[in-house]
This record gives sequence, structure tokens and C-alpha cells, in this order.
Amino acid sequence: MKSESLARTVWHPATSLALALCIALVAFVPWAAMSHGRFAPLFLTLIPGSLAVWAGPPVFARWLRGMAIAWLPLAVSMLLVHGLFYPEGIDVLWSWGWLRVTREGWLFGAGLAARFALAVSGIVLASALHSAADLARGLEQSGLPLRWTYPLRATIGLLPAARRRATAIQDAQAARGLAAGSLFQRVRALPPRIVPFAVGLLSEADVRAQALALRGMDSAVRPTSIAPWTDSSRQRMLRRALIGGGLLVLVLSHALLAGIAVRALSGR
Repeated sequence: MKSESLARTVWHPATSLALALCIALVAFVPWAAMSHGRFAPLFLTLIPGSLAVWAGPPVFARWLRGMAIAWLPLAVSMLLVHGLFYPEGIDVLWSWGWLRVTREGWLFGAGLAARFALAVSGIVLASALHSAADLARGLEQSGLPLRWTYPLRATIGLLPAARRRATAIQDAQAARGLAAGSLFQRVRALPPRIVPFAVGLLSEADVRAQALALRGMDSAVRPTSIAPWTDSSRQRMLRRALIGGGLLVLVLSHALLAGIAVRALSGR
């Protein structure tokens, strides 16, 4: 498949994560302070979207599904909360009793939603191109110390592992006759599910510690991977350029904004 060949030969997992970090840094640029720049992050999401299209229909479908899950609910909540309860709102667009939607609150919430869309789009692209295990293994093989890569790997794999454990516990409880139907039954079934879930996570700590010791976490020699990712000097340079460029854009934008504010105050 085209998407599989892209993920395996073109994009190293560390490169995908570097691109996601660069996009997230650009999302923190003070776009609202620029002229007509409030919705610029929303248009910049076309960059990871175009890469997802180039990777193939399966990757693009996963990217769209991930954006709908990660961004859409929060964007709607931002529009509702800031549109209804923005304290500095003056221009009322709609009102009903004590509820009122203001133009200023709507624009503020839309700007936050646009920035969040840009920040999330790169992470969703990385997860669409590679699985959580591939991303974690790619970080280990990129040359980063194991003490840095393990927290990142544990964070990446925490949600899928927790979902699998919760599903297994739910199936086991349902097999024992604790099927959750109504809301009262769902609340009643929570303790029998939460207790084994928490105990299972705590019991895995010792297993993880033994696994880390066997993998040579404290050793100066890096473990050899059975299936190493194909990496190149161009991709390593690209990763450094992406991270450095994102930091440079973020610092320069804030410095430019601070300079404009100082000039405005000194001119009064």
C-alpha cells in the first residue's frame, strides 16, 4: 500500500514527531495580535492535511477521524463558553433571557479553536502515519537517551493499554452478569470496574521495572533492535531544522510583538 510504503521508507517516526512539535510551536505564535491573523492557524492545518492526502486514502481517513475526535468537541465547547460568557463582549449577536452571544466572545473562541486545530493536526498526522508502538520504537532508535525515550514511550502507549484493559474488565464483568443498561446500573457497575483497573495499573509497575532492567536501561550500550527503522542524514537534518525553525518562529513572533508594544507605550 502507498501509505505503508510512505510510513516505512519516507517518514521516520522521529521525523513525524518533530513535524508535530514544530506545528505545535507555530500554533503558540500570537496570531490574534496580528492583523487578520486570528484564523491563520486554521488555514495552516492544510499543511498536515495535504501530507495526509499525499500519504494515501487510509492515512487521510485516520487523520480526519482523529481530528474529529480530538478537535471538534473542544472547538464546539470553546465557541459556546466564550460566545456566551465572554466578559468583555459588547456587540450582542443573539440573546435569550440572561444568555447572550457576543461577537467578541465568538471571535475569541473561534481564534482559540483555530490555534488548537493547528496544534492537534500535527500530532494526529503522526499517529495516522505510525502506530503508537512504531512511534515509541522510532524514538528509541533516533539516538535519544533511554531515560528520555521511556517516559515518551510510556505516555504514547498509556491510552491504548488503558483502553484494552478497560475493555477486558468490562467484558469480564458482563460475562459475570454485571451488564450495564440504565444509568443507575452503569453507576452501580463502576466500583467493580475501577478497582481491578487501578490494581492492574499498579501491579504493572514491577513488571515494567523488570522489563527495563532486562532491556539495559542503566547500561551505556544501546540495545539492538530486531527491526530497525530506515533513517538518513537528510531526515536527521530535517528534524533539527523543524524543531529549530519552530522555536525560532515562536521566539521572533513574541519578540516582535513585545517590540511593537514597547514602541506604542513610548510614543504616548
